[in-house]
Amino acid sequence: MIQIDPAVYIWFACLLIVLPLNWVFSALFAAVFHEACHMVILLLLRGKIKRIHISLTGCQIESTDLGGWQAMCSILAGPAGSMLLMFLSQTAPKVAVCGLFHGLYNLLPIFPLDGGRIMQQLLFRFQPQRAEKIQRWVDWIVCLTVLIVSVSFSVVLHLGVFPVILVLLWILRFSIRKIPCKPSQIKVQ
Repeated sequence: MIQIDPAVYIWFACLLIVLPLNWVFSALFAAVFHEACHMVILLLLRGKIKRIHISLTGCQIESTDLGGWQAMCSILAGPAGSMLLMFLSQTAPKVAVCGLFHGLYNLLPIFPLDGGRIMQQLLFRFQPQRAEKIQRWVDWIVCLTVLIVSVSFSVVLHLGVFPVILVLLWILRFSIRKIPCKPSQIKVQ
């Protein structure tokens, strides 16, 4: 069952107004390819997809519980697929760039991104008592680093405050979510 939040349609319409059409469709293709890679590996590992939820915060694929290595393979499939799009750099450079940035962004160790899910899997395996506390510290360190980099780029490239405002909204998004306390609640993003 696929659920799409109505706000996604409004966001997509705004992107079509602001950005060139070829960039919007390149980013959309990279995102769909990323999620398709998650699903293909999930199905190859005999997992079952219960629900796909698409919202402004991304796509979440809910599946049956997988074992540790199966969950890790499914999580890593998305960023690996995004990086594979780099092979299209000669024929479809915009798709390759969108795939690269989508893959790198998803590898940030912040939950619910793929990198955060990988970190959660590893923490639950090796440091189950302190997993949530370590994840919170890593989240704040990454958010602070992204904020410093955005402020630096805004100053050096004379971009104004708009990129900083976007990063602050991004940090707010991650600071108000709940981190699951059980490995079985970790789903593919």
